[in-house]
Amino acid sequence: MNNRIINRCSGHFMLVILAVVLLALMMPGRATGSDGEQDTTKTSFDLLMPPSSPAFILLGIEPSAVERPGTPSDLALTVTNHTDNFSTIPKNFAMDFAPYWTFFGNHISFRDFEADNVSSNFLQTLFLSFATSTDEDENQDTSTTSVAVGLKFSVLRGDFDTKFKKQLNEVKTDLDQWTMNFGRKFDDKKTADSALDDLEKKREAAVFGSLERREIMDKIDEREEVLKKELLAEMSEEKKALEKKIGQVRFRRTGWKMDIAAGASMDFVGNDFDNGDFKRWGLWFTFGREYAGLSALGVFRYLGNENDSDLSTLDVGGRLILDNSKKFSLSTEFVYRSFPNTDNDDEYRFAFEFDYSIGRSKTLAFTFGRDFEGRQSGNLLSMINFVMGFGTERPFR
Repeated sequence: MNNRIINRCSGHFMLVILAVVLLALMMPGRATGSDGEQDTTKTSFDLLMPPSSPAFILLGIEPSAVERPGTPSDLALTVTNHTDNFSTIPKNFAMDFAPYWTFFGNHISFRDFEADNVSSNFLQTLFLSFATSTDEDENQDTSTTSVAVGLKFSVLRGDFDTKFKKQLNEVKTDLDQWTMNFGRKFDDKKTADSALDDLEKKREAAVFGSLERREIMDKIDEREEVLKKELLAEMSEEKKALEKKIGQVRFRRTGWKMDIAAGASMDFVGNDFDNGDFKRWGLWFTFGREYAGLSALGVFRYLGNENDSDLSTLDVGGRLILDNSKKFSLSTEFVYRSFPNTDNDDEYRFAFEFDYSIGRSKTLAFTFGRDFEGRQSGNLLSMINFVMGFGTERPFR
């Protein structure tokens, strides 16, 4: 296939991705709660599940071949590398970006955030994935940089976990109590304030609608703002404790899940932009059911190779995840790979993954097992994966 056809295919695929993103940004999302007023009560949750960036799938360097459905943060950065006795500098990087949360997150109500319907799921889970990888060929003393772009969104994303809803309701109760205490103490503070009392007496004595009365009312508002700031300072420790409790609530969804992902990749031999070659494209579905401490997932994926159709592959597999602990999870996966356009021998991947949360929205993962065949360095799979999420404010009431 000549470069003109390749570049045309690459351009068409990029246009499809751009069209999906523009559709997401143009679709009207419900920006109000049930009372018709904008819901602005937000907090930062620990949203991050140990994900596999869809773009990494296209580059063939995925820590997990069966991606776990999750709620994306506004932005996530991923660094992954074969361990190689920890003697090499990481060369594989990915960035995942959720456009709807970034641009319209302030207008998403808690009702829409909680909902599990097609429109809310598509808008709130759609994210773009960009990845790059560098492969050095010591025999020919050259290096190739591969770049991939992908997208992913949920058709089904499940319901709020029962434990999560219970914790969230407890936090809401605490917040309501804090608000009631603040209102009561604020009223007491205003009653006991002599300066505010003098202003109120002047207001009552002033002629209704006069300039003097309006000036007095402005001074009353200014004085109340001063008293409010003083009270907030006095109750700051209580507020900080409440915010900390909110932040410790781990966000979870359980139930039936289904994600759709797609992407394409290009190789730049010799790190020369003019030598860019559209290499691979793919479409896949991840589906399954997640429980409170157990997840069973499956994947069906087709990866096309534009340079050699004999290298196009069809993957079918599953993954079992145990995550009873708040800090870590264990999983095992098996993926069977066939070559529908040729008689090449089928391949398989079998791997274990250990994921550990090292802080809010920061996860470190280690993958070990047997990878697919055809790699110059062999099929031993031993990888370290670090993910950090940014922008995790979500409505909670």
